[in-house]
Amino acid sequence: AGNIVQWFSIWAILIGGQKIISKAVFFTVLGPVVLLFVLVIQGALLEGADVGIKAYIGQWDLSLLSDGQMWVDAFGQIFFSLGT
Repeated sequence: AGNIVQWFSIWAILIGGQKIISKAVFFTVLGPVVLLFVLVIQGALLEGADVGIKAYIGQWDLSLLSDGQMWVDAFGQIFFSLGT
């Protein structure tokens, strides 16, 4: 069924011209963005989502930003990755 919808959509876009193409582009660009926001919000509201977010992102220790050796290592890594 999904394949039939795809072929019909392609056919309608090719036959319909600019009016149909502008509507198709509007839907195909905004549709996934809206769906992504809905899924992120829905996922963030699930039970235990805070535990998963903390496990994925981690706890930030901002006191490490005052360590000079950390900055030297970070810049060394940046320049190493920019090389060939």
